[in-house]
Amino acid sequence: MKYESIIQAIEGTRTIDYIQEKLKIDRAKAIYLLHRLRNLGYVKTKYLPNKKRIYSISYLNKQNGISYLE
Repeated sequence: MKYESIIQAIEGTRTIDYIQEKLKIDRAKAIYLLHRLRNLGYVKTKYLPNKKRIYSISYLNKQNGISYLE
């Protein structure tokens, strides 16, 4: 998988600013990277009261198998 090293570098609860600084990329590329990781199932988004987004990035977010409700 081509995103493995990126996920390892930014794994945890992060903001867009942290991802920009850690990977040394601009804001548009950071948003696109989060978009791609979300489509693959590695990112979950939460919102703070001031409408700031917090991203939970982890391998555990993408689980294979049957869910609790199934």
